[in-house]
Amino acid sequence: MSYFQKKLEKRKKKYFKTRDHQTSMDRRATLSFTLSKRQRERKLQRLRFRPAPTSLITPSIDVSEWEKLPKPQPNDLFRYQGILNKGEQAQVYKHIILVRKLVTKGTIQSCNMVIASGIIEHLIDYLSKFEDPYLQLESVRIFGQIADINPASARILYEYEIIPKLIKILTTKKTEIFEHAIWILGSMAQKSEQYREEILKEKDSIKTIMNALNFENPPTSLLKYLSFVLFALSHTNNIKFKELLNPCVEFFLKSIFSENLEIVKDCCWGLANLTTNFTEFVNKIKDGSTIEKFNNILESNNQNLQIPIFKCIGNIIYLNEGENENEIYLSNKNMGIFKDLFDQEYNNNNNQKPTNDIYWTLSNICKGSEEQIQIIIDNEFIPFIIDHIKYENYPIKMYLIFCLSNICLYGSNPQLDYLLNFPILKIFCDALLENHAEQTFSSLKAIEALLYYGKILNNDQFSQKVNPIYQRIQSIYCENRITKQINNNIIKISKLSSSIHDQYFNINDESNDFEIELEN
Repeated sequence: MSYFQKKLEKRKKKYFKTRDHQTSMDRRATLSFTLSKRQRERKLQRLRFRPAPTSLITPSIDVSEWEKLPKPQPNDLFRYQGILNKGEQAQVYKHIILVRKLVTKGTIQSCNMVIASGIIEHLIDYLSKFEDPYLQLESVRIFGQIADINPASARILYEYEIIPKLIKILTTKKTEIFEHAIWILGSMAQKSEQYREEILKEKDSIKTIMNALNFENPPTSLLKYLSFVLFALSHTNNIKFKELLNPCVEFFLKSIFSENLEIVKDCCWGLANLTTNFTEFVNKIKDGSTIEKFNNILESNNQNLQIPIFKCIGNIIYLNEGENENEIYLSNKNMGIFKDLFDQEYNNNNNQKPTNDIYWTLSNICKGSEEQIQIIIDNEFIPFIIDHIKYENYPIKMYLIFCLSNICLYGSNPQLDYLLNFPILKIFCDALLENHAEQTFSSLKAIEALLYYGKILNNDQFSQKVNPIYQRIQSIYCENRITKQINNNIIKISKLSSSIHDQYFNINDESNDFEIELEN
């Protein structure tokens, strides 16, 4: 087959994939929702930039008249370049104010013109002029607008090696300069893992950022920016920076008691991110006072705080894996609040599905003690999970299967009896048909646990004839699906399937005619 024939076949396959009207509509709806979500997140991120309305730094020259000048045109920037290079101090002040007025709430074009005109190189030089804090302030204000306008502009700033210079400027004693510099770092850290690693690998970067706490009576705005940049850095999952993030955990644990909701929100999400990426941090948030504060936050009506706290508690339960058999981290009331989050997410997102974080957290909570699992059952989560598995797709469906599998592994015998009232064996066997390794392995673990429970029900007899779980599997014609996994390329799945086959399926019985009603 020639190159053009291959290309034509590829185009035909692509056409047939999208020819169906409903599929095309679904793809358009998904794309539209994705774009709307990005625009909303972009708008929220821009709101985090709150420059002081009046400057606390007084320049050596009166600049009030220049502040009243109209916004210049982007093409004027090429003329400013020479003035900023060799002009007198008054002229430099005047034209840097005009540059700042152009980029403040400006367009992508205006910010790109600042970069293209070469002015950016002079602004970077001004960052190191500690003897002239006014030039430093104006430079970081301009950089803040450029970094926020679009990802490409932030990338150009990164290539100009602005991150080390911003960390160096954090040694200043001027609060306003510190605020703007730390916000730029947070804004860039939120955009890319590469920027986060660049910040963290700088010598004493976290210690320098934490200098915000060394100001005498630090203003609330400064603490907001500090919590913002630490929250942005908490997204990193690079294990080599784990030790550097210890001060972040300590700050978050201390600041969740703050009266400012923005700071509390950043701290809650920061703890959720760190305990998800690094399980070693889970032990630091398990003390009584922190859990008590978590429960107080859960009783509030602020969903932005509740979701990360549930995620933290889910991470604690996941790490314990039944170490404390009677431990209850989420009371009956709080589990009711957690269930309400699903309905709130549907309403707030215009009938879009709840976020993956909520489902992942639910699967972690299902790994708790028998008392914790009983609270889940009492709040009628099982019918909810069974109902949603029918029409959810990967990865949400996988998380819901994790929920049922964890209850099979960590639940008590009466809880397993309750679970078997639902068609969970069919759910697990159907999940084996899908090509998702973790979902397959989790389903096999659950099937093994249920087969063992069936053996216990019959006085530890291995006979197929009297093992009701095996008979159910046979009645829905799923035995072959399980044994088929012996040939799976993933070793742990192959070994587990082989073990199930050897213990429960490969037993010679004189009669095998026992029948059980088919599951619906």
